[in-house]
Amino acid sequence: MYSDQKDPTHQYGKAGTYVVKLIAKQEGGCSGTVSRGPYTVFTPELSVSNVFSPNGDGANDVWKVQYDGDEAFVVEVFDRWGVKYFESRNRNQGWDGRDLNGNLAVEGTYFYVLQIGKGNYTGSLSIIR
Repeated sequence: MYSDQKDPTHQYGKAGTYVVKLIAKQEGGCSGTVSRGPYTVFTPELSVSNVFSPNGDGANDVWKVQYDGDEAFVVEVFDRWGVKYFESRNRNQGWDGRDLNGNLAVEGTYFYVLQIGKGNYTGSLSIIR
């Protein structure tokens, strides 16, 4: 990558191991080079379960998207009529099986819409009590 900007930045789009090299040149002909690394860029892991049992027994009581990346994150859960039950921008927050008013959601199938960075994902999940 080439840049003539002050304080340039670059974001790697693919997983891999990289050595970062900066070459600075002045108009008068002086130049300097510095290298750092290697740095390893990982592909974030994403896992979405499709069933949970929010019955208060301490096991599988919360539905949560497992995502270890750092891109913008939004998840929404809807019932089959399109009524929103849950929304979060926090990848560490899960859904406890309640609607937005705090009422227990009935057992059944729900649908999620997940946006991570520029990616969009949809699917279904079931509540079993």
